[in-house]
Amino acid sequence: MPKLDKCHQKKSWFDEIKEIEEKNRSKTINKFPRELESFKKSFELVVEAYNSICKAASKKRGPIKNNQHIVALFITNRYIHSAICAFELFLKGYYNDGVIISRSMLEITLLCKHLDKSPEAAEFWMRGEYDKIRVSKLIKDFCASPDSKKNFWKVYSSISEIAHTSGFGSIISILQPKKKPYTFYIGLRPRFSSTYFKKYFALTGLNYLFLIFLRHIFKEETSRELKSQITKNARIYISNSSRHL
Repeated sequence: MPKLDKCHQKKSWFDEIKEIEEKNRSKTINKFPRELESFKKSFELVVEAYNSICKAASKKRGPIKNNQHIVALFITNRYIHSAICAFELFLKGYYNDGVIISRSMLEITLLCKHLDKSPEAAEFWMRGEYDKIRVSKLIKDFCASPDSKKNFWKVYSSISEIAHTSGFGSIISILQPKKKPYTFYIGLRPRFSSTYFKKYFALTGLNYLFLIFLRHIFKEETSRELKSQITKNARIYISNSSRHL
C-alpha cells in the first residue's frame, strides 16, 4: 500500500520542498564528497576548453566558416548548461530528472564524436535534417563492434525508459529500493537515496568522454597543455573509478 505525503499546514508546499532540497543537498555532499569533487574538476575542464576554443577562434579574422566548428560550439554550450542542471538535480534528490538530462548529454557527446569522424554531419544539423544524424546512427558510429553496440543499446534503452513516461520512469523517484516489500511514497517531496545516486550519477565520465571528442575537432585551437591535462585527469578518473567498483 503506498504511503502518502502530508503537507505541514504551517508552510506552503513550495517552501517545504525547497527546505527538503537543501537537506538532500547536504546529505549528498556529506555522503559523496569524492564524486562531487571529481565532477567539479571535470566540469571546470569542459568550461576551460570551451573558453580556450572561443578565444582562439576570436583571434582569427572574420567569422567562423567551418560548419563543423560552429555546430561543435553550439552543442558544447548546451552541454555545459545541461551538465550543471543535471548536477543540481542529483544533489537535491531528483534522480529521474537528472537521468533525463544525462541522456541529453550522452546524445550530445555521441554527436560530437560523429562530427569528428563525419564533418558533413554539421551540414545536416544546420539544415535540420535530423533523420540523417539520428541516435541509432550515432551509436553505430560510436561502437567499435557488434557486441559493444548491443551493450551500449542496453544502457541507452534503460535510461530512455526513465526519460519517457513509462511505468518505471514514473516510479523511480518514489520507490524506496532498500525496503522490502518495496514501499512507494506518493508525494511531492524529493527523497535522498545513496543507492540511486551511485547507480545513476555518471556525469563525470560523460564530461571526460565529451572532452576527448571535442579536442579532436578543435586540434589546432586546443593547447598542448590543455590536451595533456584532459588526458591526465581522465586517466586518474578511470583508475579511481575502477578501484571503487
